[in-house]
Amino acid sequence: GSEMCIRDSLETIIENNRELVNIHFDENLGNKRFAQTIEVMFYRITKELLNNTMKYAQAESVWISLTLKDDFLALSYRDDGVGFDYSAVMASTSTGMGLHNIISRLKTIKAQYEFKTTHGEGFLFEMKTQV
Repeated sequence: GSEMCIRDSLETIIENNRELVNIHFDENLGNKRFAQTIEVMFYRITKELLNNTMKYAQAESVWISLTLKDDFLALSYRDDGVGFDYSAVMASTSTGMGLHNIISRLKTIKAQYEFKTTHGEGFLFEMKTQV
């Protein structure tokens, strides 16, 4: 709920998915709090990314890192799954939905972001926003 700091919220999502995939999580935030819009955004994006990994990637492991550095809160998310053709997925209304959701969320908090993925290469997503 809203009482949880962002680290604890993410740890909850991770706990709920741990049986399905091996998740490595590291962070340097402790109990630090941020604007609620930002916390909610990081939470929803991480959840969406994990859902996509579970649904499509056939991944064995996921690496999630949440770090605060010089007024920027950054999320890095990587899986070792099958990867996908980013532009093809983005062009498809059915499969691209999750990514489009993520991108519109990123824009509302003016985050910088990058997706890196190709067939057979796993998936990497990085974002950062000023806090």
